[in-house]
Amino acid sequence: MNIAEQVRFHWDVLLPLLKKSNDFRMFGKLTEGRRAEEWFQTGTECSRMERRRAALAEKCQFGRKLTVAAAVFLALAAAVWGHDAPTTKLTWTREISRMVTQRCVGCHQPGGVAPFSLRTYAEARPWAVAIKEEVLRRRMPPWPAAKGFGEFSNDISLPQEEINRLAEWAQGGAPEGELQYLRPVLSVPVWRAAGRPTGRIVRLEGRVGEAMTVLAVRGKGKGKAWAELGDGSVVPLAWLTGEGKGQWMIYREALRLPTGSVVRGIGLDAMIR
Repeated sequence: MNIAEQVRFHWDVLLPLLKKSNDFRMFGKLTEGRRAEEWFQTGTECSRMERRRAALAEKCQFGRKLTVAAAVFLALAAAVWGHDAPTTKLTWTREISRMVTQRCVGCHQPGGVAPFSLRTYAEARPWAVAIKEEVLRRRMPPWPAAKGFGEFSNDISLPQEEINRLAEWAQGGAPEGELQYLRPVLSVPVWRAAGRPTGRIVRLEGRVGEAMTVLAVRGKGKGKAWAELGDGSVVPLAWLTGEGKGQWMIYREALRLPTGSVVRGIGLDAMIR
């Protein structure tokens, strides 16, 4: 039963029955994730009720009827404690699971480098708020460079559209959706960082003394690096954000820096040929 169904169950099923029936007994501990059906039982003896009574019902007496006011309060409390009603049309079964499988499960699976799995809704739901915060800060997936300042073939960072969707889903209550839309959990290869290309490592800073072809760069800290060529054109090298590890960032197309080019900004290690 998803969150929206729990709310409908409280209002459409439980309350009308409680108004008419004399034999409903309240028991159960109101905790997040409990099914609504478990919170009400008929014919439950007081001794059992006392062992499992809810925080809202400190007293219980066999045969005692819940008043309509108490029922309304309990239904509202259960709905609020369980989760707020979703405020987004995005769901795990349709949009989010596909995105997470493609972008996150390589690390977030048993045997992956991440400390927890995100392969299923049950695994991902407790982390919804953390996922939103991490992607909005661009800390996850871990990539050391800002998008749009240099083009890299092994860039694992998210496009802004996907960041917006994940944030909206989490902010809107992280609903699961209907299971009929859920694709089977795929076997995703465990992610491993791309190996560095073959070449010679040099330090890129200041004036370039010899023409070179740059295959990849890496660096530490924060800041931009760019190269000014002799014809006045500017080539973006990388914009480090301080996030992620100092991994090699491999250019989609190798960069050609003629002799006399000047590298500005922060210094970078470069793999050249």
